[in-house]
Amino acid sequence: MHHVHVDRVIDQPADAVWAKLDDFGGVYRYHPLVVTSPLANGIGSGLGAQRVCHFDDGNSIREEITAYEPGRELEIEIVDPGKFPLKRAVARLSVEPLGENRSRVDFEMNFQPKFGPLGWFLGKTVMVGQFRKILGSVLEGLETHLQTGEVVSRKPRPTAAGQEQELPHG
Repeated sequence: MHHVHVDRVIDQPADAVWAKLDDFGGVYRYHPLVVTSPLANGIGSGLGAQRVCHFDDGNSIREEITAYEPGRELEIEIVDPGKFPLKRAVARLSVEPLGENRSRVDFEMNFQPKFGPLGWFLGKTVMVGQFRKILGSVLEGLETHLQTGEVVSRKPRPTAAGQEQELPHG
């Protein structure tokens, strides 16, 4: 398994940060590559909650919370990677208060690519860097969303009138 870790200090109270992470179906609000993230089994937070993340490139994955410590940490397993070249992937997000209005969010991921030795090589040389960049952009998007309340996206999203609207990038 390959390992990636990023962290970010966010000028927000830990309970506000946790509330966003705990809203399992709401990841599209701060993940710049996720367009929608509906719940897959009707459970919105906690152990066993599932969501399907639909990405801006048309791919999707199904995720489930497999470990959960309220207010502190959750572990998410990709139970169906869709077209992504992953055999297995588990992410862990934790929130640590650093004072009344400041928190550290740790985001780590362990993953095993498909395709045997070739997959291992691609994981080590390409995917680790790509995942590090993506995890960092998710934490940046989380901070931006917490500060502005706006949905973070790298692409325009349709408005109610069918016109595209540029939103802040995460």
